[in-house]
Amino acid sequence: MDPNPILLLGPDDDAALHAFANYLRTKEVRFQWAQSLKLLKWNLTLRESLTGRMYCPDGSEAYSMVVRNLEHLIPWAGSPSDDDSRFIAQELLATIWTALFSSRHSVINRPLASTWRIQLELQRRIPSELRVPERWVTEAPRLLCLLEARVGQVHVEDLPSGNRFVLEEGAGLSDIVGAGPFRAILTDGSRYRVDVVVDDEVFCCRDDYGSNPNNERYLVAREIMCSRARHLGVRFYAIAWTWIGDSPRVVRIDPNPPFDWFASRSDEVFEALHSALLHQPIPASKEALACF
Repeated sequence: MDPNPILLLGPDDDAALHAFANYLRTKEVRFQWAQSLKLLKWNLTLRESLTGRMYCPDGSEAYSMVVRNLEHLIPWAGSPSDDDSRFIAQELLATIWTALFSSRHSVINRPLASTWRIQLELQRRIPSELRVPERWVTEAPRLLCLLEARVGQVHVEDLPSGNRFVLEEGAGLSDIVGAGPFRAILTDGSRYRVDVVVDDEVFCCRDDYGSNPNNERYLVAREIMCSRARHLGVRFYAIAWTWIGDSPRVVRIDPNPPFDWFASRSDEVFEALHSALLHQPIPASKEALACF
C-alpha cells in the first residue's frame, strides 16, 4: 500500500469524487477525503522560496492531492452577503490557494498563479476559430428569442451564480435559472463529442458523430486545447466538442468534469488519474504555471 494517503479535497455531493474514492478502495489505496476546510491543516515555509504543505485530517502529510470545487467548502461565519463573512472566507481561500500552489507535491488540479477560476482561464484560451457562436444577454426573455431563431439549443450560464442549463425548443421562462446577465452558447443540435484528459492521455467518453478520431482538423484543434491546458498546469479536465460543418468547435472545457460525462470509461480515467498522482511531482513555479 502507498505509504502516504491521497488527499481528496472537494464537497460531499461531488459524484466524481465518490466514484474515485470507491475506485481507490477496490485497489486498496489509502486516501482521506476532506469535505470541510475545518478538517485541514497546512503550513507555509519561506526560505529561498515559498513551500506549502497540506495535511490530511489524521495529521499525516499529503503527498498527492485531487482538488475539485474547493470554493464550495468555505465555512461561512455568516451570510455570504455579509462583508465581514465574505472577507474572512476570501482570506481563508487565499491561504489554502497559496499552500496548494506552492506545494512541491502532486496536485490535480493545482490552482493557477493568479486565480482559482481555472475554468474561466481555460475558456479565455479557446482561440476564436474554435469557439461556438455566443451571445451575452441581460434579460431572461431574450434567451427565448434566441430559440425562435434558427438555433437548435442554447447553452446558458448565469454569470453571477455560475449556474448552467440548456434551453431547447418549447422552453419557457420557468426553465431559466438565475436572473442574469447570461452567457448563451448557440449550437444547431445536441450532438457532441466529449474527451476527458488526464495529463497526456485522452479518453473519448461520448461521440454522437461517430467521428474519425484521426481526423486532422480535430487532432490539430485538440492539441491546441491540450497544450494550453498543459501550459496552465491543468492535468484533469474534459472538452465538449460540436461540429459546425466540418469544423470542430469547443462548447465547454471543464477542469471539474461531471461524473456522468465519463462514467462509461471511469475505470480507465481513474487508473490514469491514480497513476498521474504517483508521478514525479510537478514543481510549483511561476515559470511553469503562470498565465500566458
